[in-house]
Amino acid sequence: MISGYQPKKMTTGLCLFLLTACGGGGGGGTGDPAPVDLTSQWTSATVKSIDAGGLLSPQIKAVPASNGNIHLSYFMDLDFSTYDIRHLVWDSTGQSDVLDESALAAPIDNCGSLGFAVHGEDVVVAYQGGEERLGGVEAQSDAMFSVKNNEWQEYTGAIGFVERNPYFQDGFAGVDLTVASDSQGGVHLAYQFHYEGIDAHNSNFPDLKYVYYPTGEFTTLAEEETVEGNEYSGINGDENSVGHHCQLVVTADDVPAVFYYAELSDVYNAEKGLRMARKEGNSWIPEWVDRHDYGNSFRGIEVGAISAAVATDGTLGVAYYVKQVFEDDDYQAHLRYASKGAGETEWQVEIVDESMIGGKHCSLAFDSNSNPAIAYYDSRSHSGYIRENLKLAMKDGGSWNLENVLTAGNIGKYNSLWFTGGQPQIVTYSETSNSIIFVEK
Repeated sequence: MISGYQPKKMTTGLCLFLLTACGGGGGGGTGDPAPVDLTSQWTSATVKSIDAGGLLSPQIKAVPASNGNIHLSYFMDLDFSTYDIRHLVWDSTGQSDVLDESALAAPIDNCGSLGFAVHGEDVVVAYQGGEERLGGVEAQSDAMFSVKNNEWQEYTGAIGFVERNPYFQDGFAGVDLTVASDSQGGVHLAYQFHYEGIDAHNSNFPDLKYVYYPTGEFTTLAEEETVEGNEYSGINGDENSVGHHCQLVVTADDVPAVFYYAELSDVYNAEKGLRMARKEGNSWIPEWVDRHDYGNSFRGIEVGAISAAVATDGTLGVAYYVKQVFEDDDYQAHLRYASKGAGETEWQVEIVDESMIGGKHCSLAFDSNSNPAIAYYDSRSHSGYIRENLKLAMKDGGSWNLENVLTAGNIGKYNSLWFTGGQPQIVTYSETSNSIIFVEK
C-alpha cells in the first residue's frame, strides 16, 4: 500500500449471529445485528481430544492431502514444563478415523510457534527447539524442522548467527516462524531472530530471517538471509521490530514471499503496520501492505494475526486481524483483507468484518475461481457480549458474506480453511472440550 492511502470501508454482506446459552452467545444492545441462524448448514466431527492444560497453546495446523486425508500437527502437554509435537493423519470421510499418530521430536520447553507444510508424501513441521542458548538462560534457541517420509528426521534450520558478538554467536531464533514447501519439495523457512538474548534491549527489536533447503539437502546448515531488520554499527543501530506473526507463501514459480507485522522507527518517525517482502534474485524487497497516515506522522495499525495465500490466478492475498488502530488511541479491532493481482502495483485493502471484536485465528483460502474466504474467531460484540464463535467470510462479487459456522461453547481458534469440491472445509479447536473439530458445508 502506498504512503497516505486510506483503506475504504467496504459494505459487508449480511452479518449472521446466533444467540446461545453456552458461551458462544451474546448479541443485543445498540448497533448489534439481528441474530440469524444458518449453523444447521454445517456438519462437524471430532478429530481428536488433546491434552492442552495450563498455559499451553495447542497451535493446531491442518493441511489436506491429495488422497482426501487430513494431516494435522499440534502441541501436546507432557508435564508442567515440557511438551511434544504430534502429527496426526485423519480420514475426513469417517471410514477409518485416525490413520496415524506420532510424536516427531524430542520434548521441547519454550516453543510458541508452529509451522506446517505437506508436499506429496513429505510432511514438514517447523518449531523452536534444538540447543539451549548461551549466557546461562536455559531455553532452546534454534529454528528447527522435522521431515517425515517413512519416518521422522529432525534437522537444524538456523541458529541465528550473531556476527557482532565473538563470545555468544548462536542467537535466539524461531520465536515466530513459518514454513512452506515449493513445487520441487524444497523447504523455505522464515523466522524471527532476537540476537543472543543476553542483551535485553536488542531482544526487543528482532529481525526477520530466511533459509532455504533444496529437496533432500537438509543436513548442511543453510546460509541465513536477512529479510528485514536492524543494521548495527558498533553497539548502536536501528530500533526496528519485525517478523511478528510471519506467514510465508511460495508463488507458482517458487518465489517466496513473507507477510509480517513490523514497527519501524527512526529519530523523527515511527511506522507500524503490515509488511510483505518478496525475494527478487538474491535480494529481499519489502513494502508496506497496510498502514495509516494521520497528518505528518505515521501512527499506524497493530496487527495481531496473519494468514496468507496465493490464488490460482496469481493473486497474492492476506487476511489479518487489526488489533488496534492508532487514531486518538481508539480501540477498533476488526478483520481486514488485502490483495495484489498479477501485474498490479498497489495493495487493495478492505475491511471484512467490523461488526464485532474479532478476527484472531484467521485462515485465508481461495476457491477454484480465486474468490477469497476467511475463517476466523468472533470474540465479543461491541456492546460487550461474549460470543466465542467460529465465523466464515466469503467474498462474492464486490461484497463479503458473513456467517456463523459453530457457536456452541468457546470454539473457533487455530483455524485452517480450504476448499474441496467447491465447498469450504475447516479444522478448528474447541477450548470448551479441548478438541480438534472438523467442519464442512
